[in-house]
Amino acid sequence: PSAVELSLCAGPVRVVASAVAATPAVEGMVFALGLPAFARGLESTLAGVAGLSVAADCTPSGIAVVNVSAALDSVAHLRFLTDDERWEISDRHVGGVCSVLNPFGIWLAGGAGAGKGHVLSWLTREGYISPEFAHLDVDVNRTYLPLWHDAAYIEADCVTRKVQAVGLTQPEASKLNVWMMWRCVHFAKPFVFDSTFRGKEESLRLCERAKKEAAKLMEHADTLAPCSPREGMKVIVILVDTELEVAKTRVAERERRNGRPVQPAFVESSDRDARDTVRMAERHGAVDLVVRID
Repeated sequence: PSAVELSLCAGPVRVVASAVAATPAVEGMVFALGLPAFARGLESTLAGVAGLSVAADCTPSGIAVVNVSAALDSVAHLRFLTDDERWEISDRHVGGVCSVLNPFGIWLAGGAGAGKGHVLSWLTREGYISPEFAHLDVDVNRTYLPLWHDAAYIEADCVTRKVQAVGLTQPEASKLNVWMMWRCVHFAKPFVFDSTFRGKEESLRLCERAKKEAAKLMEHADTLAPCSPREGMKVIVILVDTELEVAKTRVAERERRNGRPVQPAFVESSDRDARDTVRMAERHGAVDLVVRID
């Protein structure tokens, strides 16, 4: 509708029925905006649009008013990066890893507190995977964001981060993991994607896209150097199968040790969703191997 489009383009705008009454093309909208029920429905619909703040009110005269404005993020400059910054951080993070002829992409799976870091160290130490890989870790990525070091988001002990710091840095830290992954794929660098793997279809779609992109690059390399021994990227999913109560205990201990809090509800949901995604991965064509470690 014209009134809504104007609101999106013009920033903070108050849309009032009488303000558009002179435009014949939107007479139907004027009448509809005059109905409180429709205004509430419009409020509900626009509330799902990222970056908008919407409120429906009724004036004393009975005319419904819908206020649409931009939802301001006062700390966006602290928790989000520019594309240039993402490239620079990604290059620096994976720069020391050498390209190989037989790259692998390992996705660690398991809820918060499952012990994925411990298992990864064990797998490397025992020689199950090569120690030369890029470790893509959301929690490490948080340290690249200014908000993580902002005093307003650190408790009085000067170590523990407030719960808000974890939530506010999650989107950008997760995005950095994906950017780093693409740098590895494009340069045939082995990597370990250290996350919960709870995204179900989204997580598996990322595995599939990475494998397809790696295959394209291998085909291109073959045209330049026929009979190259280079192999396609192997996609491996490793579930760290830990009992939920054990994971909760570990999360609490980790918060006391290094000041990184995790909400209890997330411990439960990440455990459940990671298991669901792994079950889906066992039947997915892009995944070469699924391993369960308890």
